[in-house]
Amino acid sequence: MSRIELTEQFYEDEVREGFYIPACVKQAWGAQVQVLNDVDRVCEELGIRYFAAWGTFLGALRHGGFVPWDDDFDICMLRDDYNRFLEEGVALLPDGYEVYNLKNREEHTQFTANIVAKGRICFEQEHLDKYHGFPYVVGMDVFILDYMSHNKDNQEVMKKKAQYVLKLSDDIQGGVLKGAKLKEQLTTLKEQLGINVPAGPDEQEIRRRLDIKAEELFASFLNEKDRAQNLVQMMPWGLNDEKIIPKFYYDDNVELKFETGTIPVPLIYDDALRICYGDYMMLYKNAGGHDYPFFAKSRSQLQEVLDFDLPEYRVDAKELLEAADRRKKKVDERERSGETYRDTVNECLNEMIRLSKGLKGDDVVGICADMQQLAIDLGTYMEAVKGEGYDIVAHLEKLCEELYLLTQGNAGYTEAKKLFDDICAMIRRRREVLFLPFKGAYWSRFEKTYRKAADDPDTDVYVIPVPYYYKDYMGRLKDMQYVTDDYPGDVVLTHYDRYDYAVHHPDKIIIQNPYDDQNLETSVPPFFYSDRLLEFTDSLVYIPWFETYDFTRENEREYINMSYYCTVPGVINADTVVLGSETLKDTYIDKLCDFAGEETRRLWEDKIVVLDDETDDDAKSEEKTMLYYPDFSNILLYREKAIDKIKSVLETFGENKDRMKFVILRGRLIDEELEKYDTDLLKEYDSLLGSVADDSAFTIVSEKETGYDELVSGCNAYYGDGSHLAHMFRNAGKPVMIQNYDI
Repeated sequence: MSRIELTEQFYEDEVREGFYIPACVKQAWGAQVQVLNDVDRVCEELGIRYFAAWGTFLGALRHGGFVPWDDDFDICMLRDDYNRFLEEGVALLPDGYEVYNLKNREEHTQFTANIVAKGRICFEQEHLDKYHGFPYVVGMDVFILDYMSHNKDNQEVMKKKAQYVLKLSDDIQGGVLKGAKLKEQLTTLKEQLGINVPAGPDEQEIRRRLDIKAEELFASFLNEKDRAQNLVQMMPWGLNDEKIIPKFYYDDNVELKFETGTIPVPLIYDDALRICYGDYMMLYKNAGGHDYPFFAKSRSQLQEVLDFDLPEYRVDAKELLEAADRRKKKVDERERSGETYRDTVNECLNEMIRLSKGLKGDDVVGICADMQQLAIDLGTYMEAVKGEGYDIVAHLEKLCEELYLLTQGNAGYTEAKKLFDDICAMIRRRREVLFLPFKGAYWSRFEKTYRKAADDPDTDVYVIPVPYYYKDYMGRLKDMQYVTDDYPGDVVLTHYDRYDYAVHHPDKIIIQNPYDDQNLETSVPPFFYSDRLLEFTDSLVYIPWFETYDFTRENEREYINMSYYCTVPGVINADTVVLGSETLKDTYIDKLCDFAGEETRRLWEDKIVVLDDETDDDAKSEEKTMLYYPDFSNILLYREKAIDKIKSVLETFGENKDRMKFVILRGRLIDEELEKYDTDLLKEYDSLLGSVADDSAFTIVSEKETGYDELVSGCNAYYGDGSHLAHMFRNAGKPVMIQNYDI
């Protein structure tokens, strides 16, 4: 069945589909995956089936993992499997696990079950080791699918009874039904409907018993499961005859990719998901942030009982403004900590300029000799700091030759003086920019700025990958990571300990890691903290390693997550923060003002700038390539209709092959599962693909042998069934068309 093993890198902050996911949410995801693995082991041992449900189901099919803006985990079971899980499976779960439902927990008011790893906040080492440092209550929701009676009249009678029972429960909750009136209703319920709900010690207990009766009513057709044709989730859909699912959809399961592993979904997963969500390819990101992330409330409750503050980065508005003023004054007055390269070079140049005024005098030989020596000393120093072959050194060597010729009477003053003035101007114009990338994987965010600087003859560019560490759940640093082999081949890298930061004192240092010590999963050495880097440059520039979609404070979950990357030291300390849009700039300013105080607004308005992300107008090939992906689930559901659809599509493609090329993706599940259910259907599918296999306009590729990224980059548009691949095309800004089997 399903096993998902997560790497250390999984827990890092990440941006998926323009949504920033902080490490704390990744920890919650990882803890939920551990719960899934434990539940999966028990289900496999007992032969109990379960399926991804709701957001987890949607994530598997559309995203290949968690929905980026979702933070909970859902599975479902058919009623008989669920009953077996309660009877036999709970005892096989690891120590500390609990399963909550209406019958065993008074506080539980939902018609779902909750499997939790531990029912309290836990800082015990064994627990933290297993759940990657996540101390809060973690688990998953279990939704139950009930069998509907094959007899529609019986189903309707049961539904009416359940509606009546739940109406009584709601009236108790709303304070409408109590005392003698409540007892009267319970008597009526027993006498007229044969439903006995004993009076309890209090009204809330009676309400719970009513809810249990309603659940039992929906479970009452379990003995008809072999004749049942449909399934339904009781609340709220079963009460309203909505989202009814054909039972054969869940007769078996198949495994879909989920993060680094797989998760079981119903056999007819495409239509099952459409019954749940309608057009599941539509995105609805702004789900609200009232209870996001789910552990935020637990963290607040923990803080209330502690006699110390949980770790949190804080700033003082007055101190921020005063520091900004001091920083500006220091830069304006060019204060330095120690003698820098520029100081030494300027001192030498000023002395040469003083000497050059005597080149027309009587002691031209002595002056030329002194200037030659200074030029040699300057060139030697430049190569010592900037490296051998530094281009200005060649001009200094040429100056030495001109000065020598001047002493021999073989050159004029004008030529020598012009060369010297040109060298002075060249040196004074020259600027230095230091790039401190965090990882080669994020280099693309530096690429445009780097190329502009590297192509400027008046700019010296250095690129120094920053070493970093992973942390354990106690915040302790693990072994240093220093990776340099994943940068573009033409980018010259300098080792971090072979560059004298104080001497170079670059005009700009550009960083992309804003966290300093404030990230849950990673850190950089303290030397590379943003407040320390300010000592070595007049301009500290922060360009984020990631790119989010535009959003405002009304996008609550995105706005909440800004606490993990916006209100952090790198943003606070940088002289300039470079963003991609005016919308993001406004949102950053709002968040920073919420964090540091409204009086700091002018500070953020000055330091945050927008860099237009202009795309190059590359010549585009006139030949287009369309990817076609008919999926296993719909082929199995529609059968001959699906074969006819694929045939029609291939014929249409053939009529347009003079204008386009076509890639047909053969799905993994077609190879692995289709023969099990319908060998004739597989033969017809193979025959259709065989009919175009020799046509140069068509390329047939296997999902098992082809990377999704390769397909997205190599094709211009997508046509086929809803899928994670279709979603990737959409994220890449390429046309996506979902096929309709009824057309």
